[in-house]
Amino acid sequence: MIAGGGLFVLDRRAKADASTQAIRKTLEVITPTTIVSILLLVSGVLLVFGVLGGLYVLIVPVLVALTDGVASAWLFLTKITE
Repeated sequence: MIAGGGLFVLDRRAKADASTQAIRKTLEVITPTTIVSILLLVSGVLLVFGVLGGLYVLIVPVLVALTDGVASAWLFLTKITE
């Protein structure tokens, strides 16, 4: 829950000073920050209530976050010159 709150605050701060680069729009479209945060929250709630299915729900946001990190790095490295 603390991690989700931290991500929310950082997201708001990042959007306050929006970049004017063209890559900004591309990264906004592929960044699933909200989905990852919600799935982490759901997983945490399930685990707090003793439902072991929360461990399976935890796999999805981790994989989505890793995939998004790789995609963001790839876009940053290939689109930085535009």
